[in-house]
Amino acid sequence: MINYLLDQDLVDVTEPINRETERIQGLQPLIHLIPVEESVIGHSKASQKLAQQVQQAATDIKPVLLNSPAGSGKTFVARLIHGHSLLKNHPFAEIDLGQLPKTEQGQLNTDALFGRAESQLGVIALLKRGTLLIDNVHLLSQCEKERLLHYLKTGYIIANRGARAEEIKSPSWVRLIIASPQKIVFPEIETHQIKLFTLCQRKQDIPEFSHYFLNKFCQKRGRSPLELNQASLRRLLSYDYPENIVELEAILQRAAIMTPAEQTVIAEQVLWSVESPKKSLSVGFAESTSWVASVFPGELVARRFLDSNDGSLCSCHHYGFYRPSKPQFEHYAQFILGLVVAIFPFSLSHYR
Repeated sequence: MINYLLDQDLVDVTEPINRETERIQGLQPLIHLIPVEESVIGHSKASQKLAQQVQQAATDIKPVLLNSPAGSGKTFVARLIHGHSLLKNHPFAEIDLGQLPKTEQGQLNTDALFGRAESQLGVIALLKRGTLLIDNVHLLSQCEKERLLHYLKTGYIIANRGARAEEIKSPSWVRLIIASPQKIVFPEIETHQIKLFTLCQRKQDIPEFSHYFLNKFCQKRGRSPLELNQASLRRLLSYDYPENIVELEAILQRAAIMTPAEQTVIAEQVLWSVESPKKSLSVGFAESTSWVASVFPGELVARRFLDSNDGSLCSCHHYGFYRPSKPQFEHYAQFILGLVVAIFPFSLSHYR
């Protein structure tokens, strides 16, 4: 009898520990660090309005609807809101619905979001208390959007369960920041609505974004601070950034890697992936070389290296490498260096 009681006490002690360990492990890939002493970057009218909206959203825990094009900084903004809110001492997590697997029927598998009854807890239940950024919410079906609305209204999660769904009570309330490139509306719910503009619409902020990204990269690499000369800045300002702020970050990170450690100014020549919109390049050669996409996944750089009139190395002067006073081999050396740097995957920050 005594042994039985001792065993039962051991079970009572270990079960909560096991559940908490499982919860932490489930959340670990989704948790983000909270920004310290960071604020909205830039002083354009769009940035000033955004700063006011972030400050207002941080005063309460109402849901936030972010109308945000890809690469416009939604994760950064969501973290700012959380870091200045009453929930700042609790975790901040992000789930991108665009990265979720699909079922055999081609539908989105939302177990990671809502959970599956008796077998898996979703991120909302795992988080318990804090802020959750849900990206690409437009990918949810109408039924799933209604279940998300149900949670916002009642605090109850309707978990997946085969052909049926089961309502389970959330252990505590989690604030939702819901993002989509499309306009989203949740009727009957009082929310903060914030629209993020593209970088092309915020070109006035490019110098400050550049300073922020270069400082962050140099601190991470333990190198001297880097600056942009006027020619480099003009080139950055001339570009339209189809991939928005995240593309500017990638361009500057690449340029910093290509700048020798003894230099403190980024030369215009290393900004080879930025071209003026006035230049029109041929895409025939790049389209005919399918291997490029596999060598440079997700990078615009491969197409820009290969999109030239003749598809030859001699065309590298289109990308800022042409300096008549230098031997031709130097052009090739810089070109090859750019290829090597581009091949390595770049770990971009939260600024997506």
